Order: sequence, then structure tokens, then C-alpha cells
Amino acid sequence: MCIILGEILKFGIVSKYGSEEADKVAKEIGDYIAEKGEVVFEEGVKERLGSKGASKPLNELCADVIVVVGGDGTIFRAIQQAKGKVLGINVGKIGFLAECVPSNAKDAIDRIFKGDYVIDRRGKLATEIDGVRLPDAMNESVVHTSHISKMRHFRIFIDDEFAEEFRADGVIFATPTGSTGYALSAGGPIVDPRVNCFIVAPLAPFKLSARPLIVPSNAKIKLELAEKKSAVLVIDGQYQKDINEQYVTFFQSENYAEFIRFKPDFYSRIGKLVV
Repeated sequence: MCIILGEILKFGIVSKYGSEEADKVAKEIGDYIAEKGEVVFEEGVKERLGSKGASKPLNELCADVIVVVGGDGTIFRAIQQAKGKVLGINVGKIGFLAECVPSNAKDAIDRIFKGDYVIDRRGKLATEIDGVRLPDAMNESVVHTSHISKMRHFRIFIDDEFAEEFRADGVIFATPTGSTGYALSAGGPIVDPRVNCFIVAPLAPFKLSARPLIVPSNAKIKLELAEKKSAVLVIDGQYQKDINEQYVTFFQSENYAEFIRFKPDFYSRIGKLVV
């Protein structure tokens, strides 16, 4: 459990791997925060930056606010392991989940110290194989063939009721947050993150009637791999596992992510970054 003591805000700093630009911004923001609050860097980041202060492995990083400098991939990495509200500073290509850019990052920090922000809470998707819980997905869990140009035979069950059967390259199981990601490229809908649902989207199905499904978030989704052939499971592009099991189960996680926002702008983001 993460316990924050005292009134001084504690900030964690996470920076994109291999990005000099991200490291430069992370050092500048870390030094700025240190004048007002406590700073703890992800292990390895502090050493790259030459900054003062403490550092911890990402899976032990616990703070009031986790400042993530990078793109959506870095944000996913932080969400999976660190604990705290997330402020994303975009130095990536898309940065759909980020709230600011380097030029206004200090203003964002000032507003956090003043309490001038709102929390955008996002649900996660749980994945389970043979009773073993895997990392939660912020965007999507994807099951796809482990061999190029070799389709797999899938069956989908919703709350133990048969829903669909098809041959395809794979299947995407996405959250509303993930509706603007990989699922969108597979023909899935854009879903307002306030809607409690999941998206099931076939990847290149060999069946004209196999279309994306929207199911309630309290449903249990079971994927059957109808053939005894290997497949690959990928969660948020961060976690990968070869699977030979017959069934994979997906359901709403008890965990969630909290993003710091300064205004509701989901639809304007779509217009700028997706459409």
C-alpha cells in the first residue's frame, strides 16, 4: 500500500528511454519541483540526468503525482508499475493521454500545487489465463497469431454465452481509453471514456459479418483458441507472452488509473490527434 505523509507533495519522475529531449525536460521539471516539493526519480533516470534526490525502481515508485515525460508508451509503462496520479508531458509522437507539453509544463506543476486540477479516472481491463492474473491493460489486450500470414480460429463468449466465431489474424480487447488506439485501426468505434464498456475487435477476419462488438464492462469475456496452435498475447504493447492455452478470460479490473486534467477536452483531442 502507498502511504503519503505530510502536506508537502511528493512527485515521481519517469522519463522516456533513449530520448535526450525527454531527459532534458525531466531534469528541468525535477529541479523546478524540488524548489517546492519532494522529488523521487525512477531508478536510472536520476543517474542519466545527474540530478540530486532519491530514486527507486519503477515498481516501487509511489507518490502523490507521477510526472511522465514521453509519449503514450512511457505513460503505459508508468501506469503498469508506479502508484500515483499521472501527469503526462508529451515529447512523443502522439501523446493522446498526456496533458501538457514542455512549454507549459511548469504552469501545470504550479496548478497542481494550488490544487487547480481535476481527476480523470480510467478503468482497466484484467486478463487471466488458467487462473493466473496478468498485468492489467490501460488500452488493450491483444491475442494474435505467432506466425506471419497464418490465421487462427477464435470463438468469443460473453458471460458464457456464445457470441461469435471466426478465423482471423487476432482479436483486440480494448477499454474505452484504448478505443482511439489499436482497436480504431481495426475498425472499432471511438468510445467516450465515461462509457462503461469494452470493445472486442477482430483483426483482419476472414468473415464479412465479423464486426467489432461493444460489451458492458461488468461482462466476463472468454476467448477460445479453437485450434491447438501457438499465439501471442500483448498487453498495452508493454507485456508479451506466448500462449498455448485454450482459453483467455477478460474482465473489468478492480484497479484504475488517475490522470491529472485541467479541462475536459476529450473531443477536441480526437479532432487534433485522431480524425
